[in-house]
Amino acid sequence: MGFSSILLVCCLAVGQAEGASGPGAGGPAVVGTTLAGQTVEGELLGLAEGVVRLGPAGTPKELPVDQLMELRPSARVAARAGDVRRTVVTLVDGGRLSGASLSLKGAQGELTGLGAKPVVVPVSSIAHVLFAQPAGKAAELWAELVAKESRKDLLVIRKGETADYLSGLVGDLGEKLLFTLDGEEVPVAREKILGVIYARRAAVRTKSACLVQLGAGDRLAAVSVEPAGELVRVKTAGGASVSVPWSLVEVLDFSAGKVDSLSRLAWRSVRFVPYFDSPDDREYFQPRKDSALGNLPLRLGGKTFRQGLWIHSKATVSYRLGGEYRRLQAVMGIDDQVEERAADVDVVIKGDEKVLFEGVVKWGDAAKALDLDLTGVRDLEISVGFGPSGYGFGDQLVLGDARLLK
Repeated sequence: MGFSSILLVCCLAVGQAEGASGPGAGGPAVVGTTLAGQTVEGELLGLAEGVVRLGPAGTPKELPVDQLMELRPSARVAARAGDVRRTVVTLVDGGRLSGASLSLKGAQGELTGLGAKPVVVPVSSIAHVLFAQPAGKAAELWAELVAKESRKDLLVIRKGETADYLSGLVGDLGEKLLFTLDGEEVPVAREKILGVIYARRAAVRTKSACLVQLGAGDRLAAVSVEPAGELVRVKTAGGASVSVPWSLVEVLDFSAGKVDSLSRLAWRSVRFVPYFDSPDDREYFQPRKDSALGNLPLRLGGKTFRQGLWIHSKATVSYRLGGEYRRLQAVMGIDDQVEERAADVDVVIKGDEKVLFEGVVKWGDAAKALDLDLTGVRDLEISVGFGPSGYGFGDQLVLGDARLLK
């Protein structure tokens, strides 16, 4: 051990049950959508071997996961009280759990702050743990170390405004972390630890059926899901079995690999005529992604859309699709925030110069559902014209939840 390592070690040393045992007669109520846009609902009895079972328990129906987009709890999710997500645990399969505090003992970790009881996580399924959010030089070092191929565990410690690290073996963690360095076990004060990164694990090859989204970036890559009283047991793609409170579940997301949001794709080109011809107004009236004029949310028919496009007349946006998608689906109409009754636009959507949709969209019209065939289409173009009443401030088209199905 070098002199600098000895000094570092010395500084560190100085600083020093689940719910129901099985599913009941039914499961939590859920509602969701299929890839074809249909609504499904019932009691979630479980997900296993690529099939979701929905109740009632006496007359269950089975839905293949490749036909589903999402399932959400019918009841609103209770917000987690207080700011407890200080410790962030990242799993080897890309899952993430955060809570108040993590302890490690032997082959398992216990994360508090997710419910009444700690959530048990196998140590073998953990890729790395952050005990505080790094900034500046410390954040740069953390990102570098996470991407690094390491045959040993890495202990990242706070060092003023920066951080430093040691290679060794991460052991149990209570009030202190037992860290083995060059054959010597050193107790490290918890408050001095920025994070730990485990030696690179074997790549996860199991494909998840869905992402169980728990809010605030927390998620589990699920192979199977089984409601168990107030908990839900999730078997992850990385091989862990984790039980979390059902009240934290925001959505079971089955969309991975099936759909892309149109607003997440880069525009190939954008052409537009501003309402006023000044540099500031040109930027103000250009087509927008995921927000309306003034950075307000996209709204149609009283519904708010987190994703979609806002396009003011006269404008044309185009995308390079490369023949990767089957369908374009969206909800189309004049933005709810428009008060001008004369507002209207001409809409033309083309695929490889072939017209897929053409029509007039007027203020007060019910939102229109679009479902267009994109089979083999390489180039998509969406044009919004002035409409029969001519150029107007209210010519604000919204394509809510615009998505491309593979």
